[in-house]
Formats: sequence, structure tokens, C-alpha cells
Amino acid sequence: MPTPRVPVLTMFDTDADITPALKADTTGHLLTADRPQVLYEAIRTATSGRTILSEPVTDHVVQQMRTPALLLRA
Repeated sequence: MPTPRVPVLTMFDTDADITPALKADTTGHLLTADRPQVLYEAIRTATSGRTILSEPVTDHVVQQMRTPALLLRA
């Protein structure tokens, strides 16, 4: 049986929201502030099995990965 491909659609883009969602094996993290066309394309991408992140979420995740304090905890 195929696993469901479920992206999160939310208005929140903090670590407290992004990290648990991605660890729960969601297909991505989309923001309700994204343009409808962006959301439509992202959902189509998710149905193909690819991970999708809204641009602000991607920026946030990359910034967190580049933060030295977080690298020390890894």
C-alpha cells in the first residue's frame, strides 16, 4: 500500500512548527501566504513524492543549518 504524501499547509514558519512536521514524515511545509499558483504547483510536486518547502521556509531551514550553535549540538 503506498504511503500518503501529505504536505503541511499553515500560516506558521517557526522551528516549533517546521521541525515536528518534517519529522512526522510530511511531504513538505507550505505557507498559506503563498500565491495560489505556487500552492497548486507545490501540491502537484508533493503528489509525485518530492519534498516541497515554501521559499520562506527554505530560507529559514538553511539559516538554521548554518547557525554555529546548532552545528555544535549535532
